Amino acid sequence: MIGRAADDYPPAYIDWRRQRVQNPAVAFEDGESLAQLHDRACRAAEHVSALARSYGSGLLVVSHKLLLGVLCALDDGPVAFEHAARADWGFAEIRSFRETDAPHSSSFRSARQS
Repeated sequence: MIGRAADDYPPAYIDWRRQRVQNPAVAFEDGESLAQLHDRACRAAEHVSALARSYGSGLLVVSHKLLLGVLCALDDGPVAFEHAARADWGFAEIRSFRETDAPHSSSFRSARQS
């Protein structure tokens, strides 16, 4: 529904959103169901745990907010998506990336101008 206002959502999508928590195995069209998202997050958690056992616990995991939110609430099951979608992540910061902030920014600009 990217690029659509809530008023423009198709009726089938609205129906799916209403019942997705009660029936997390149902997906909308070719999208991912809440159960599939939870399974994917469980596999990611297993992978991260294996990496931590191999390399130590100082790992950085980078992903989008929803997957990270589900990872943080795996015990909630498929409904973790609902919590993650509404969670306020006060520790997160969104800011513009300026070219001048990049390491070696002068060499980057020189290479682009060539």
